[in-house]
Amino acid sequence: MNTPQNNTSASLVRAENIINRHIVWAMASGAMPIHIVDVIGVMFIQNDMIKQLCKLYGLDYNENIGKSIVSSIIASSVAKGISFVFKPIKAGERILMAILSGAFTYAMGRMFISNFEKGISLIDIDINKGEELFNEYFEKGKDFAKNITSRKDLKRKSVTRKLNNEEEKE
Repeated sequence: MNTPQNNTSASLVRAENIINRHIVWAMASGAMPIHIVDVIGVMFIQNDMIKQLCKLYGLDYNENIGKSIVSSIIASSVAKGISFVFKPIKAGERILMAILSGAFTYAMGRMFISNFEKGISLIDIDINKGEELFNEYFEKGKDFAKNITSRKDLKRKSVTRKLNNEEEKE
């Protein structure tokens, strides 16, 4: 097994970038109109995120363990709201599914970073403690995912403003 790398603020920034990129992908998958396909897509995206985080932290990645952890936590969370999983989802509810998919991915990524920063490897993660961390981060993740579009809009407006200012100077 590899030993964890020295954790620096640079690795934490890279970890945040990995998570943020996967949140966007998960939100796109969550917006898919075929319900079970969106859930499976999010799970694959989260497994890829975990694989990249393990690589960043110099930890061995085991696909079976990664899938087991993601499946266990998702199953536990979904079990609490099982009725909404099986009902047909209207077009307007796709936005909600995208936000929830982003929040799930945010929470999953933060949970893994929290463990990896403490030097806990993938195989040593305590599922019960993982679920507790996941639930804490999930609440924050909902707000993060809701605001992701507005942040992109602000960034786009900022870039447009800079381009307009540069054109005015010329």
